[in-house]
Amino acid sequence: MKTKKKVYFQLWVLVLFLLVFVSCSSHKTESIETKVDVSVTSENTTTDKPVIINNIDAKDYQPDFAPEQEAFDWENIEYLPVPSFVKVRIPLPWSDKAKRQFSDDIRYDIKKSDGWELYLSNVSSQMYCAVPSFTLYNKYRGILRYYYLNCYKVDGVQDYNILFNVIRTRALNKPSPLLNFAHQRIIDINKNSEFCTTIEPQQFSDSTWYAVEYELAYDKNIYKQSSSTIQLACTFSMVKGLSLSLNGVRLNKLNSKIRFSDIDFGFGSSYSGDVSLVLYGKNDLNQVKDALSVSDLTSLNQTMNRQSFDNILSGTMDNNSFGDIQWNANLVFSENSSGVGVLTDSFVVSGADNSSMQGICPFYTKALGVFYLNKKPTYTATKLVNNSHPYKYELNVSSVEYIFNPSVTDIAEIKNIKQELVSTENKSVFQNNSSVKLYTGQTLTSNVPLTIQGVRVSFDVVPKNGSKTVHIIKTFQADLASIN
Repeated sequence: MKTKKKVYFQLWVLVLFLLVFVSCSSHKTESIETKVDVSVTSENTTTDKPVIINNIDAKDYQPDFAPEQEAFDWENIEYLPVPSFVKVRIPLPWSDKAKRQFSDDIRYDIKKSDGWELYLSNVSSQMYCAVPSFTLYNKYRGILRYYYLNCYKVDGVQDYNILFNVIRTRALNKPSPLLNFAHQRIIDINKNSEFCTTIEPQQFSDSTWYAVEYELAYDKNIYKQSSSTIQLACTFSMVKGLSLSLNGVRLNKLNSKIRFSDIDFGFGSSYSGDVSLVLYGKNDLNQVKDALSVSDLTSLNQTMNRQSFDNILSGTMDNNSFGDIQWNANLVFSENSSGVGVLTDSFVVSGADNSSMQGICPFYTKALGVFYLNKKPTYTATKLVNNSHPYKYELNVSSVEYIFNPSVTDIAEIKNIKQELVSTENKSVFQNNSSVKLYTGQTLTSNVPLTIQGVRVSFDVVPKNGSKTVHIIKTFQADLASIN
């Protein structure tokens, strides 16, 4: 009898153990997250066409130049024109005799045949300013480049190694989209950027040239503005960074141009978050390579070699790989509470009515920028039934309305226009120290829900004079038109 009870007891313990084991195993299985491989198909077969708006009433106001203003042939002279009382000869920024701190990628990118025009200058044989400066503008790329010479001694602050530069629009009548390309990574048609903040690895030193550049958007309403209603203002200061890490990599010094979104820095500021690396060319890319993943480097090299533009949201490049590529990165940064204000300068915007202004006028009289969109594009989202790829997103191609600057279409053809949705698996376009995979196409179907980041548009600017073709890519926010 005792033996039988013992057997029953042992069986009961065994059953209890099995129940507990099954329960634990079941619980453990439920706690494991199953990673679903993302599968996306892409099509570009829509028969719809984008809209190109051609009814822009462009104007070309003739400026009222100051008596001392003189244009100069920057490409074929070695020294800056100055009055006779200035005894020091000043070599131009790209000369072998000049000291410079800006990127070598843009040193010789100055040729008129490539679209560069003299925009402004505060020096001539009759005029000289304490901080000599001049500006070039590229009419095929929409890029404004500002050069200035630091003539002051830097004793005690020669270890300052970061150039802060902020450009602002001062628009009294109506906000302008001029800075939207420079400031916004994914452009919101309904939001006009008032400023753009960039930090650059340019060391503070005596008698040295500095250069910064910004890509500008075309403003179709610029012809209704004047010198009293819109201006651009640039502020430059030098600081010494206290700590800096890029994509989780601690750096002893800044080695790339960094552009912020929606932040205005002051001395003693700190920042942690997403930024844009601004890469002019392969020298810039080489300087920052240690902070980029292998996949990032591969994508950027393919872009600079003009093999593929699939992985970028914003870029403007010519056939020699010069341009302005923005690449997402993560930055942790703090800077010294003390700094040196170097220069603040304001100038009027060409394309506006500057015919009765007082002061220095632009030599270039046309509107700035290459293009813009007239409104936000739209797309539709559909949930398909009994389909292995139930999530479908489709661009309304006819909702993409281009506005090309007439001063550009007068001298160049716009070719190879393309527009497509840009989507990601997650909400961010930055993840795990690398940009996430972009899924692009006019129609996307997926086995998982996607986040539509916007509509990426691209085209070629082909100069009629046979100059180098420029490829432009920009990504704009899009509205969801309907859910089916």
